[in-house]
Amino acid sequence: MALSTRDFDRLLEAGLIPVSKVPLTSNSEVACENLGEHDFKTKDGRIVRLIVTAVNGMPCITVTDSDGIAYYQPPGLVQVKRTERKKRPQFSTRRAIPDNPFVPKSLIGAETRIRHTRTNKERDAGESRSKALRIFAEADEQFNEIAPRRNDSESTNSDKKSRMWNRRCRTLRHESVEFNAISYQIHVLITALHAYCNRTGADMTQWFGQHQVPTRANRQARMRELAA
Repeated sequence: MALSTRDFDRLLEAGLIPVSKVPLTSNSEVACENLGEHDFKTKDGRIVRLIVTAVNGMPCITVTDSDGIAYYQPPGLVQVKRTERKKRPQFSTRRAIPDNPFVPKSLIGAETRIRHTRTNKERDAGESRSKALRIFAEADEQFNEIAPRRNDSESTNSDKKSRMWNRRCRTLRHESVEFNAISYQIHVLITALHAYCNRTGADMTQWFGQHQVPTRANRQARMRELAA
């Protein structure tokens, strides 16, 4: 979903991991942010310092081909880690450089840790890595596993709002909103059970006792009686 950098950081600092795409810049270009030098630990234990650039949510290193053309190579996601510092959640990811023809053999498998949460200095200065960095970037496999769930959520929320006056929730505070959502879910489940009974003639006494679920024909006949 669309999230501003400010809201994305606010959710991270609340201990939540938002899953959203990186918005384009004001010039309709892909967002890029220099994250500075990072220490990469190679498989043989050496430490190599490489510049990491966040491109459309993905932290990348720069590699060159045989013609000297530079490319962004994203290290693969290995681990997402959450820690607590001064009662404030901190998120980081561990990433490893993949086996790629453009990557020097000495760097294949080298790992580094990428910080995602703002420091106090960055917060005071109004700076943020979330302008171009994501824990689950759009190019990550995990993004494609998580993001499609939004479609079901959007459909459910749209149906719920359609039943409200002016399509707006009139409940305030978290507890009331949660009660409203649970009541809507119960309503949907009961409606589904009624529809299943009407369609199949199944025994519904387990849920409704001896109550006879009205069929569509009976409801229409009753409406004609009331109209007469």
